[in-house]
Amino acid sequence: MTQERNPSTTLDQLLDAAARTSYGELLHDEQRRRHELFRMMADSRDPMLREMGEQLRDGLARPRDLLSVPGYAEALRSGCQRLGENGPDLDEVVAEIDEIGRREQEEERERARRDDGPERTEPYRPGPAEPRPGPDRW
Repeated sequence: MTQERNPSTTLDQLLDAAARTSYGELLHDEQRRRHELFRMMADSRDPMLREMGEQLRDGLARPRDLLSVPGYAEALRSGCQRLGENGPDLDEVVAEIDEIGRREQEEERERARRDDGPERTEPYRPGPAEPRPGPDRW
């Protein structure tokens, strides 16, 4: 018997996992999300997506403006359809994002360990066995 997955549960898991990483900021910043999407579209190998992305990125068009152009609307519709049919496995994406979160937490702990290391409160002074530099030792 195969178990049916609830896509909204998996999507919720994905968003929760992403929120625990540095991508969490991006999730909550609509302007930054739009900027990043428009930049990715402008960098696309697909000439139609690139053209749309450049217009959006440069402020020459709004998303609703693009939907009023039949060629653009069809390109976006078919792209969304392909993504829905051949899109990533959300369980794999959740696992990858969880791994990113674990790495970021470990890096943060490592930074904290380095920052909490012993600090010198006194300036360095050479010990008795170390010669002190003098005019004849320069």
